[in-house]
Amino acid sequence: MTGLGYNCNAGPGPAFELGTFRDAQCGNVGRLEGSPPYRYKAGYLDFATSGTSTEVVGQLALLMLANRISPASRTIIEDSFEANLTAEGGGLELATRIAQVLMLSTPEFATSNLVLPNGNERPRTPTDTKVPDIPYKAIIHIDLFGGQDSMNMLTPHPDGCQALYDEYRARRGVDNSLADIYINSLSTDEMTKIDIGTDDSQPPQPCSSFGVNNHLSRLAEIYNAGDGLFFTNIGTMSKPVDVDNFKSETTAQLFSHHDMKKEELIVDVFRDQPGSGILGRMADTLGNNRAMGQISMQKILANIIGKPSLGRKIDVISSRNELGVDQFYRV
Repeated sequence: MTGLGYNCNAGPGPAFELGTFRDAQCGNVGRLEGSPPYRYKAGYLDFATSGTSTEVVGQLALLMLANRISPASRTIIEDSFEANLTAEGGGLELATRIAQVLMLSTPEFATSNLVLPNGNERPRTPTDTKVPDIPYKAIIHIDLFGGQDSMNMLTPHPDGCQALYDEYRARRGVDNSLADIYINSLSTDEMTKIDIGTDDSQPPQPCSSFGVNNHLSRLAEIYNAGDGLFFTNIGTMSKPVDVDNFKSETTAQLFSHHDMKKEELIVDVFRDQPGSGILGRMADTLGNNRAMGQISMQKILANIIGKPSLGRKIDVISSRNELGVDQFYRV
């Protein structure tokens, strides 16, 4: 079908005519004497039938819409067919062609689902049955996609690690006069102190105290309350390597920001489940006996995509600004 909505090449516009040009923008060229009626167009409406309006519209709905036509659309097209069938200058051919054009204009023609009239609420998809007596829990993943400097988020603190803190300051510098361009090391006034635990279940640490950037003081509160953890030196590595053999022993782009970001979302070194992410696979597993829901801010990232065959739905909530989050340091 070509020329939809206007008259060129016998498109089904308000002045269409089988096999002719009827519009000034087409040059007012009529059908050449003796030429085939469809010579000047790539598609046309060519359907002939007989019967009542209900029978004709029923056949058109089956051919053009796979019978996915709402009662309201069916009634409108049947009434139009009847009116044009008996009108002066009308007839079966005109009534049938107008019914075809109206069929093209229905919402059902442009969709693959059933169309409900305005005001009718689509039935909700029932959620999985929740195992009773299990309290609600949520995993909140905040992904800092930019060039956030991890050594300005969690650092050694001089109270519990003076030697390492001095090395940190010496290597990164102490001049913060260019803080609007880049950040060097943090002073004690710019960090919130946190103390590590002393129980044997915790892995050994080089410091008894660390410092959390004051911009992330809420994270320090969560840690001190026993509700949060810090994981450091995280990256992807398919096998143990060192500075001498990493080029020959692994193909992982260990020093590429973008590659590491991708790996951090997927966490699937051997690609056992292509296309899925770490949080999505967790949701797939937890969903075996729990009611699971996934919500994403601004867009869907690879980390929350699970096994495609499960069809787990993800709700995306628009952010309040185009960037999605506020800047960590405002210049």
